[in-house]
Amino acid sequence: MTDDRTRCKDCYIQKRKLSPKQIIKKNKPLLIFIGLLWLYAVFPGPFIPGLDPNFYLISAVAAVLIMIPVGFAMFFWSLNPPKSDVKKRKD
Repeated sequence: MTDDRTRCKDCYIQKRKLSPKQIIKKNKPLLIFIGLLWLYAVFPGPFIPGLDPNFYLISAVAAVLIMIPVGFAMFFWSLNPPKSDVKKRKD
């Protein structure tokens, strides 16, 4: 392990990056939360009577606009992840 215990020395030397599958796996709770927010933003229409017909178009545009910065944040965070908060063991 490296001194800060974030990666093994072999990974650190070869500068291995996370694959898209690993990024999704590590961010699963965040993706589920974003998905639930998206569903709430787009599909509450049938439960609210008297909505403007443009509601779904506006909601879809808003969902896409929200997903753009979230996608960028996940991409750039995966390039430079924060340091681990795991303390070193003193045996």
